[in-house]
Amino acid sequence: MSKDGYMYFTTKGGYLWCFKIESNGNLTHKWHEKLPAASTSTPVISDNDRLYVGYYSGFTEGGVQGFKLAENKDNAPTSLGTISVGPVQSSPVVYSENTTDYIYFTTNSS
Repeated sequence: MSKDGYMYFTTKGGYLWCFKIESNGNLTHKWHEKLPAASTSTPVISDNDRLYVGYYSGFTEGGVQGFKLAENKDNAPTSLGTISVGPVQSSPVVYSENTTDYIYFTTNSS
């Protein structure tokens, strides 16, 4: 996911990464955050500058981790904790209405 000159992605090792896209196309590492478990989810950023990413630990545990992006995107975000519980291997979709974010995702767990 990219927005405003920054690229965000996760790794199966359980990290959220942020890189700045330089004018020459090169990427510069800005920060990374440890997630509670593995992630195969593409991060999504809401209109409220909140970043959401899914994570999972097996077929029964996981959730959506939320972050409030810093005003200066070079700085690490503030964790909002786990927003929703359940294993998430998809990329969430977010809809913002005023200051409220609605997060939708699929899971492969009952």
